[in-house]
Amino acid sequence: MAASFAPTVVMSAAGRASLYLAVDIFLGIALASFYRVANIRFTGALGVTLALAGLLIVRLAQALSLSFLYPPAALATAVGVLVLSTTLWRGRIIPAWIPAAFIGTIVLGSVGTLVAGAGVAVVASGVLFGVAFAALGYAMWP
Repeated sequence: MAASFAPTVVMSAAGRASLYLAVDIFLGIALASFYRVANIRFTGALGVTLALAGLLIVRLAQALSLSFLYPPAALATAVGVLVLSTTLWRGRIIPAWIPAAFIGTIVLGSVGTLVAGAGVAVVASGVLFGVAFAALGYAMWP
């Protein structure tokens, strides 16, 4: 969630890059931990794999200055987490509002990316993603 506010709060480009890298590292670790969930099913594992691939492409796009890859890679990450959370919801492991929130992040992120002057939607998408992902982790906590 903090990374959503980074463009307005963190003035240093190096500071923002460090924050984004830290967020991506911890998100990757959290996502990889879902492979250890006993009843993740094939579709859940597929969602994790898609989310991790998207996250890796986001990092590569940043490192190689290929900014055109960021939107589809971010979408892949969000869709992967949506597939994971939907699988867990269908297995009655997490509440329905969590996958619904991930749908909201995709909608808000798409609006913020495609509509000129709608940058606030990208920020809202990031905040909602952070809340939903934290809730997902909390719901999975033993």
